[in-house]
Amino acid sequence: DRDKQRWHFFLANQASATRAMEALKFQREALLNSVQLWMTKAGGDDALADLGDDDDGDVDTLGSEHGVRDWGVNVLATGEKLTFMHQSVVQQCRRQVSNIPPESLPNGDDSVEQLLSGLNLTDKTMDQLQQELKFSVEQLRLA
Repeated sequence: DRDKQRWHFFLANQASATRAMEALKFQREALLNSVQLWMTKAGGDDALADLGDDDDGDVDTLGSEHGVRDWGVNVLATGEKLTFMHQSVVQQCRRQVSNIPPESLPNGDDSVEQLLSGLNLTDKTMDQLQQELKFSVEQLRLA
């Protein structure tokens, strides 16, 4: 029946949403790792200049406090963008699951709870990563 079809459609979407969230989480972690890596080597102007090489052909000069601040703002903006993308995936999943009557789900309400708790968990992980990112960038500014 239609509800069962909806459920299978939702599961397929949820699987791709989970993959999308994993990819976002990976991007976020990579961003955090690069910040931390640069922090450990930011011992002088040379190290700071390396930070600005963003593969767009020109090397941004980050040998100044102003440059480091700009770079930090960019990193945080990227982090925020990833968080926003992640949240919209989560909201989409929640909307879809709310359209399916629990009685047509394999485990009734439990199915919904299980899916939503999985989404909440990734929400928390993303949140934690953003906090770490902010902290790292703050430390870099103070260095």
